[in-house]
Amino acid sequence: MDYVVYLEPSDKIVMARVELKYLTADVAHQIFAEILQAARGTQALAIDLATVDFIDSTAIGELVFLGKKLRNGGIACTIAGLKPHLMGLVRMMRLETIMHFSEDADAGIKGLVNKLKIEMPNS
Repeated sequence: MDYVVYLEPSDKIVMARVELKYLTADVAHQIFAEILQAARGTQALAIDLATVDFIDSTAIGELVFLGKKLRNGGIACTIAGLKPHLMGLVRMMRLETIMHFSEDADAGIKGLVNKLKIEMPNS
């Protein structure tokens, strides 16, 4: 399955845009490993999943594992742009109690900037 991960790094925040319709077991580990590598040495990470229409259980597990690794590394994270039916799944699984989700990438970045009291990265 083809996917694209656009990384917009700065010294404070990394923005990762994942372009993929189906986030499944066959690609989730590789995608999140790339994103984790890019986030090392920063304070925060925003992951834009706006193009994703489906997430399987393995990919959700990988996302939770990524969140744990980021927290343990002191890196704040927000997941941005999930479609309403996927946010319903997030709420049903109560993932918002262990991870931060935002409506879109801009809101996610602003939330991280406010939380960490850092300057907004150049757009």
